[in-house]
Amino acid sequence: MNTDSQLINDIQKNKEYWLGQFEGERVQTSFPGSNIDSTVVKKEFGNYNFVFSRELNGLINKIAGDSDQKLHIILMAGLTGLLHKYLLQNEITIITPIDKQDAEAQFINTEIMLKNEYTGNMTFKDIILQTRDLLFKAIEHQNYPLNAILKDCKLQIEEDRNPFTDVALMMENLHNRLYINNKRSNIIFNFKSENNIVECNVDFMLNTYTEESIKRICNKYSLFLSEVLTDINRDLNSVSLLEEDEKADFKNINDTEIKLPDVESVIDLIDSRIMSNPNNVAVEEDEKSITYKELESETNKLLKTLEKKGIERGDVVGLFLENSIETIVSIFAILKLGGTFLPIDTSIPKDRIKYLLEDSNTKLVIAKKDTLKNLQSELPVLIVDSDEYINEKVDQTERYLKISKSEAAYIIYTSGSTGQPKGVVVNHEALLNYIMWAFKTYVNSEITSFPLFSSISFDLTITSIFTPLVSGNKIVVYKQEASENLIEKIVKDNKVNIIKLTPSHLKLIQNSNVSKWIKENNNRIALQKLIVGGENLTAQLASSAYKIFSGKIDIYNEYGPTEATVGCIIKKYAKEIDNNFSFPIGKPIDNMQVYILDSNKEIVFPGKVGELYLAGKSLAKEYLNKQQLTEESFVKIPEISESRLYKTGDIGYWDETGDIVFVGRKDNQVKLNGFRVELEEINNKLLRIEEIQEAVTIVENGEYGESLISYYVAEDDISREEIVAGIKDSLPEYMIPNFFQRIESIPLTRNGKLDVANLPKPDIKLSAEYVAPSNPTEKKLVEIWADVLELEEDKISVKATFIELGGHSLKAVFLISRIEKELGVEFTLNQLFQYETIRRISQLISLLDKNANRETVSEDSNKIVI
Repeated sequence: MNTDSQLINDIQKNKEYWLGQFEGERVQTSFPGSNIDSTVVKKEFGNYNFVFSRELNGLINKIAGDSDQKLHIILMAGLTGLLHKYLLQNEITIITPIDKQDAEAQFINTEIMLKNEYTGNMTFKDIILQTRDLLFKAIEHQNYPLNAILKDCKLQIEEDRNPFTDVALMMENLHNRLYINNKRSNIIFNFKSENNIVECNVDFMLNTYTEESIKRICNKYSLFLSEVLTDINRDLNSVSLLEEDEKADFKNINDTEIKLPDVESVIDLIDSRIMSNPNNVAVEEDEKSITYKELESETNKLLKTLEKKGIERGDVVGLFLENSIETIVSIFAILKLGGTFLPIDTSIPKDRIKYLLEDSNTKLVIAKKDTLKNLQSELPVLIVDSDEYINEKVDQTERYLKISKSEAAYIIYTSGSTGQPKGVVVNHEALLNYIMWAFKTYVNSEITSFPLFSSISFDLTITSIFTPLVSGNKIVVYKQEASENLIEKIVKDNKVNIIKLTPSHLKLIQNSNVSKWIKENNNRIALQKLIVGGENLTAQLASSAYKIFSGKIDIYNEYGPTEATVGCIIKKYAKEIDNNFSFPIGKPIDNMQVYILDSNKEIVFPGKVGELYLAGKSLAKEYLNKQQLTEESFVKIPEISESRLYKTGDIGYWDETGDIVFVGRKDNQVKLNGFRVELEEINNKLLRIEEIQEAVTIVENGEYGESLISYYVAEDDISREEIVAGIKDSLPEYMIPNFFQRIESIPLTRNGKLDVANLPKPDIKLSAEYVAPSNPTEKKLVEIWADVLELEEDKISVKATFIELGGHSLKAVFLISRIEKELGVEFTLNQLFQYETIRRISQLISLLDKNANRETVSEDSNKIVI
């Protein structure tokens, strides 16, 4: 074989080796707490030194002897073992340099990657042997560029980030520090051995780790090696790095017991407020309002009507209402009667409504005249703005039965992986525990008002309804209008002091005109507190909001699934959190406990990633009619707690302060603008379309919200309109994917998992041919749309609709804010969805500009033509 052929053959062998190592599912190795966001500018290195103990040095030298190569392998195996202990992943990748060269030269690579894979009950001896073999093979195939490996794996090449790992290890005796790319490693362990004593100099990125966190990592490294080198044939699963002082710390963190008021439900507390504050305004809606005394009167009238309709203690009553005074009255009437309220979003499809009513065995639905048209049900319906209810007479002094803490207060349905939503049943004790804590934390003795603005089927509204009323304060009702940014309206109305909202809502404040208004009116703003929940909150977003309000705002990060009654872990924002990438979710609330467990159901040490388990009085009662799912999710682990535990599926870790940091999900569940979504439910609905053989759905994160992308296998392309028609009757609007893409087959990794990296970017199939912008307004609109929709400008035809380009309601609000800010016109969501295309919107803007009184331009004008 000639030299050229040999070279080509060697290159091909090297390529095949590295593809075999790294092609497929990408899992980055990084110690918890590290910042893998490539947009963060990396800063300077810090430095920490430590020396192994005499006992540990003895154990190491017993195996390594005088061989630096053996010592290198032991240290590499120890670090991979430690990372495996820290992370919930079986693939651990570490960088190590090539050996020192005698003279300076240009090398194809100066560092190589070793990926250990953990299977079964491996011992440390197994890890040592695997590390040795990997090192030899990596050296054999080292003459293949790292950037080529990334390109072959279809990964973006970034100078300051290695997509597989940011951890490196070297030995001063064997390696040259200059061979390691500092920009791609956040933590570098530099070992040296002299006179049989091993010491280490750790370089770490100061914007990634604190010295305290590095010290903890190094202590665990030494502890791990001491454990496994005592018996290298010991099963790694049996090695625990949790120390006694850490056990004591966790016990203190979970010592949250307080005595609840001697009542059975929040209704008793509100009744006491009615007696002490009868003339205070309880609920305000537009120009209307009712006092606490009037709230009691209206509640008792409705209660009597419900009794006449045959509603009894324990019955489920559906609420098919938009936000209104009647909504609050209905909730209290149902609870006071001993019933269970079921909030139903009036915008969800009829098939979903039907399922909720049948699955919950709802006895009656409360509606209003304007919502009745969307309700297709044969169940009895009580229309609360009809004479039947208004003319009811009741003895105002009559008291009703006492509610038991164990009885169900409400049912909220969340997305289900089986294809149907599941009902979470919350009892009175759980609701009482959460609301009493929320009252103490957010209100206490203050006079304050909460807005009710999101759907009552969204459990953040539980905070906004009950917290103000148990404290004698006021609810300000805002209708769920799609024509404007409600958060902007609420802030500018200046009527409320506390808002419970999602991070997506916070982004609207950050990216809309209201941020300018806040800064201009800083000294007279009523808003004092933001309670953020429903999605993961980043420190950057919290910091941005804090600065917009010039520091005159309290921001709380409240974590909790519906199964734990709205919120069960809390962290208040402080400026020092600016240094973190993730905003910690904090510590458990009153009468709640949090346990982070590994795959062996054992408590993890600080910094180790595990699954969050919750216990305490705020846990939900059950999943309605789903005994098996209830037993799988609400479990007993006597070694951990005497109480039952809720298995959240959320992943996180304890930081060095005892706060919990949220990492992500263990399963296929995501949060979309605060709503919990099981991607499998979407897939199941897609598979009901006859032509679709397979389907997978992913979430793509972006600056202006997430996008759902569904990939399907079918013989031919199916239009977006056909697919949406096939699923819209069973999925709510927020679960309808933004893009649908046909593919030949679902790409899988070698382990049989979905290979997300090999899913193609969705093609935008326009209903009309591409048309370029023809005037400055159209060009500006294309620029704004491209930014918000995260598309190339040349992909955006001025005749394409916002929806077919992947737009959704949240992105629409961002789009409107940008149009108002950059083009200086008042614009509404109704106009966006009515005129749809850039061409028509540009023409509307021209009319608005020409009209001195913009309000005289009708939103339903049909004079604009193409």
